Amino acid sequence: MKASIIVCVYNGESTLDLTLTSLFEQDFPGPFEIIVVNDGSTDQTQNIIEGFYKRHPKNVKIVNNFVNRGLSASRNVGIDLSVGNVVAFTDADCVAPVSWLSDLMSVWEDAGPEVVGVGGIAVAFQKLSLNQRYCDAIQVLRPVPYSQGARASVISRAVNYYKSRELSSNYASSFIGANMSFRRNCLIEVGGFNPAIKFGGDEVDLAQRLREKFGDESLLLSSKIEMLHNFHKSINDSFRRSYMYGRSDGERFAKGISGFSTSPTFILMAVSLSIFELLLLPTGLTTYRKAALASLLMLASWLWYGANVKFKNKKLGHGTKALFSVLWLSCEILNFVGFLFGFFKKLKKSGIRNES
Repeated sequence: MKASIIVCVYNGESTLDLTLTSLFEQDFPGPFEIIVVNDGSTDQTQNIIEGFYKRHPKNVKIVNNFVNRGLSASRNVGIDLSVGNVVAFTDADCVAPVSWLSDLMSVWEDAGPEVVGVGGIAVAFQKLSLNQRYCDAIQVLRPVPYSQGARASVISRAVNYYKSRELSSNYASSFIGANMSFRRNCLIEVGGFNPAIKFGGDEVDLAQRLREKFGDESLLLSSKIEMLHNFHKSINDSFRRSYMYGRSDGERFAKGISGFSTSPTFILMAVSLSIFELLLLPTGLTTYRKAALASLLMLASWLWYGANVKFKNKKLGHGTKALFSVLWLSCEILNFVGFLFGFFKKLKKSGIRNES
């Protein structure tokens, strides 16, 4: 069984060298190829890719998108160029442990014909900065087990949202782009990734179509397949990603595209909690003061939840838990704001298009 590893990159000069080096140092004894898709980078990314190609001309394929086409379209380009039975994906800011491909292919060797996808987990490569420690504690990159996915009951999803999501199932609702693989023929059969999705949620959309085509037990999840993610040092990166993922979710939701990563339970619980607190507040207060006090109580409740539930099992000090809770709540709010912006912006564009 041959593997094709696809790495799509846009302006990845600061991390790509480490990513490609780790892939060439894999201890997997079988045949594999590395396909690098440069999605219109404007930095030194192309020079780094060409340097690796000169040293490994038999194992590397290079594709250059002269304009930025987006992650989904770039992944499809890599699939078209691949020759492996299994197509694996990782990101240009990841570092693969030396046994990553061996662990991945070992699961494939044992998998039955009903399995069309195998995915693993991602942990922090470094924990030096505040953002890197936060991303590791929050498990910002984690696959969604089938038992906690979109087809699970609303109550089950809400309960699991309130606790750190563990790999409680051998099957996945969706994978993470940093550590996922599929049978090439099955990817082609469902049409690959949706190029209309430019940022975030493309893995969720693909997983949904694969499960609809091949069954709910077609995506296998293994915590033994581990990838290291080189998280950005600045906390602003987490804020930016939260907003952008929410915005992408809102745009897809308005267009009716599957793949939804913004948690609806956060919205529902926040609204429900606000109403509940309003009913309990003294009636002598004005409406504005009630609303202000309810908002403060809601924020306090969510911060308490973050410190005492979401980070409960983490080996963190009380001060760190409190700080991470503030960061987590900030990211959730930015995600929701991004969702609203993307949703209404897409609706407005659709309205203008329909009128014309």
